[in-house]
Amino acid sequence: MIQYTPKKYVDMPNLAEQPFVSAWKGHERILHDLIERFNIPCRTALEFGVQWGYSTSALANVFEKVIGVDTFQGDKHAGVHGLCFSDTSRRLRPWSNIQLIQQTYQDRILLDSEQYDLIHIDIVHTYEDTFALGLWAAAHARIVIFHDTESYPEVKRAVADIAKQTGREFYNYEPHYGLGILAPPRSEVTRDTRVLIGYITAHHASRIPHVQSQRARMANSPLDYKFIYGAAESQAVKVEPRSPLSDELFFPVDDTKPFMVLKDKALFQWALDHGYEYVFRACDDSVVYPERIIWHFDYLKQHDYAGTMCGYGKIAGTKPGEGIFVLRYLDYMHGGVGIWLSRKAMEMLIADDWKGPYSSPYSNQIELTPGSFFKGSWGHAYWDDHWIGEVLKGNLNYNDPRRNNIYYNYLVNVYDNPELFASNNPFDPNKVIATHSLEQMGTSDVKPGPFSTLYSSMAALPIDWQKTDSKFHAVAP
Repeated sequence: MIQYTPKKYVDMPNLAEQPFVSAWKGHERILHDLIERFNIPCRTALEFGVQWGYSTSALANVFEKVIGVDTFQGDKHAGVHGLCFSDTSRRLRPWSNIQLIQQTYQDRILLDSEQYDLIHIDIVHTYEDTFALGLWAAAHARIVIFHDTESYPEVKRAVADIAKQTGREFYNYEPHYGLGILAPPRSEVTRDTRVLIGYITAHHASRIPHVQSQRARMANSPLDYKFIYGAAESQAVKVEPRSPLSDELFFPVDDTKPFMVLKDKALFQWALDHGYEYVFRACDDSVVYPERIIWHFDYLKQHDYAGTMCGYGKIAGTKPGEGIFVLRYLDYMHGGVGIWLSRKAMEMLIADDWKGPYSSPYSNQIELTPGSFFKGSWGHAYWDDHWIGEVLKGNLNYNDPRRNNIYYNYLVNVYDNPELFASNNPFDPNKVIATHSLEQMGTSDVKPGPFSTLYSSMAALPIDWQKTDSKFHAVAP
């Protein structure tokens, strides 16, 4: 057993109303730490033992969906007797992502073959029940947590025995009656990720502080990373020759800013040659959280191209949160925040016949909506994030009507999520994978939901471009 010591505590102001102080109170403050520590995706949590819904609401503040299973009749340890399903349902009504099921745990696990990101167990505190349910849960979730390991020794003993039988790590958090944590074996946390973080930088004095800062941040990174340079002699200011450090790669290509595409290509080829299946391409001043890449890896790995796109608009007259769409021509991932790329995407980019830094297909002013033009820098520089998007669309002609079909004009699986890849003011700083200093989506009142072309997780919004409003939120690349 390993004592669990949180590195941070995050308060949750919105929790279910309780008839008395919940025994679970206090554990909500370590949920974010728990999720980051063990790289847990935040899609679905399953809870056995809801009672009045305190822990259920805490989980619902973090996970996209929470399923709560309980008899709602109490037990000898809960001290609750009589049906409380309707009362608990009322208390949890503000959380639309909670599904309550009145059922015994035995009936539930008999037919449930699903996999969950987290399972929480707070049932009758006998060894036999805790062991039976916990053993099933260990086979159906990345992480399993058990309440009352300190107040009920039989619970702690059951968790310890499950850990021995399954090879999982048993962590125990002593406060608030104890929380047992069955985490994956340490060897599994980074296994099968095959991800390289590549920081594009340059042999220039202005980049040295950024590299030094990144190196300090990444000292204990669970993922491999490299700083990517071109040839020092291509810089206008003379640079003293030196050999690359162990976390640096020097390539014989132009090192100046307009030629970042060449460093991208070299990075992608090196990554593929060295067995990496994915690259998170970032800038030397991006802030990347490698543990959160692992946390979201099971979802990211299903996509070829992920990040946050450069511009979003809102149809006039629609309700808050509705009618949000990606602006045509700004439908490529923001390079400053960082871009996730698969092997397939990298192979397409390596094979592309780039025509140089002044070959952008865009005019200096682009028509984002009818009669509304946006002046950008495309007329004189073809930045690498723009190039990546164009190649992965198949290098469409500027006036190709397929450009109106945002997301689906790509030849690869796209994942656009401004909550995971954000600006200097992200929507949720405890969740974001990467940020950048530029003011971008995170500072806007436009908050589109995550979109995946793989699952069509957000219905494609049909845009009548002749009726769109000229008001939009965008930032020059």
